Amino acid sequence: MLIATNALAGDTYPFAGGPIVRLNADAKQITIQTGEALRNFVVTNQSHLINRSERITFDKLKIGTPVKLNYYTNETGKAVIRRLKITYPPTDDIPDKTQ
Repeated sequence: MLIATNALAGDTYPFAGGPIVRLNADAKQITIQTGEALRNFVVTNQSHLINRSERITFDKLKIGTPVKLNYYTNETGKAVIRRLKITYPPTDDIPDKTQ
């Protein structure tokens, strides 16, 4: 007897947010400050990194940039980013309006 189930029904994708405090380009890993804890996350080719409405690459991320993300835990226990969004433009992208 074959029983079909909706595998996605039980899937959950938690959210996290905070400033980036560490970037490891070789491991494609970022660390963010979530409250009082540091959390490590892995970026894969399937991760969507977004600044405003534009998709960006890992090398565009900067320490100190506040982000929000959702992730899943893979079979080895690593937190893998599904989607990361910069919560506001980095200050070097904001035009100087004082002049």
